[in-house]
Amino acid sequence: MIKRFFITLTALLILSSPASANVTLFTHSTDQGELWASGEIVSRYENWNWFEPPPESNDNNDYDYYFIRSRLALGYKFKCLEAFVQIQDTHVGGLPNNSVAAPTAGPLGFGAIYYAHRKKTDSHGTFVKQGYLRLQNILFDGFSLMGGRFDYIDGMEVTYGNPKIMWLKKVRLAERLIGPFGWSAFTRSFDGGQISLDKDLFNITAMVSHPTEGGFENDHHTISKITLV
Repeated sequence: MIKRFFITLTALLILSSPASANVTLFTHSTDQGELWASGEIVSRYENWNWFEPPPESNDNNDYDYYFIRSRLALGYKFKCLEAFVQIQDTHVGGLPNNSVAAPTAGPLGFGAIYYAHRKKTDSHGTFVKQGYLRLQNILFDGFSLMGGRFDYIDGMEVTYGNPKIMWLKKVRLAERLIGPFGWSAFTRSFDGGQISLDKDLFNITAMVSHPTEGGFENDHHTISKITLV
């Protein structure tokens, strides 16, 4: 049933846009809160052909591959409480099996790196991308607590209305140390907690978590040996 839903959602969203799409499936508001669901899809095709390795085995430097990443999210918000869960399904296809050259050349592009993790030309993963509870404006205004699995982008705790400043933060400052690896096919999440005090003049944010696998890996198992503080 879940697989059939993702196939249907993928087909609908591809018709909306050949590259990416994000749609709100439904919203429902009552005195008891607001419930909503949304879906998104990102599709990408890549061609790699600019390496020049020496002529030997596993020196394929001209190949292409693709991935399709679908997400289904369900959220609920009532007063100071917010609950959110997001399921992700990713399929990477057409990976080269002969593009990891001998040292010092190594993997010839991202397609080779994806293949090296599973030794398969096709890689697939379905997992919980996010699932958390957030308490907002508790104790006093601007104070919030969040726990569970979530995305965290170092440097984006504060946003601004100035588009030039936001471009600088997103392109040059954000995710320099910690981030969800969002440009990769599988991305990454963080299992832990976050506390924040957000005021007009300042923002104080503290996060403690274990990162998940992901990035070039097709699952989101928690890496318990790594702790981020």
